[in-house]
Amino acid sequence: MDKPDDGIAGARAELLSNLAALRRAVSVTSTLTTALDNGWFDAVEAKINGTSPPRPSATDPGGFLYDVCHPLRGVDWFERAQQLAFDGRREEISDDAKFALAFAGLDPIRTTLPELDARLHAFASLPFKPKTVQVKLAELHAARHDASFKNHLFELNALGDLALK
Repeated sequence: MDKPDDGIAGARAELLSNLAALRRAVSVTSTLTTALDNGWFDAVEAKINGTSPPRPSATDPGGFLYDVCHPLRGVDWFERAQQLAFDGRREEISDDAKFALAFAGLDPIRTTLPELDARLHAFASLPFKPKTVQVKLAELHAARHDASFKNHLFELNALGDLALK
């Protein structure tokens, strides 16, 4: 029988793996990296490592990390199937992989994050009301450890989408 500590260690490892994947993805963005900076990642990592069971919600109360977790990220056959789906080559995906794609969905780090960054960048690049734009981006950064973070993110995501039109 598994010891309770084994489950906690597994949960901690899974959260740290997802956090590392998110950090890598955010590090190459143009605008999202200003909101989710190294300070945010370091604080979430410290909470995961320093609490038992791991509770990143103390520094990520909005649950952004949980939103981008994916159960099959990094699994070779899934990554190949996902790439085939992105390439529009669904007929080459095995039935089992199609089921996994339907069940688990595409990895949000590869789908949602790039779209989100493009929208934030479009908002940040608006040529009018630059002071208001900077205030909104500063509010997003300031809220990164608050439950209201996703509310700010949603607002700028919607405005960024409009800016892209």
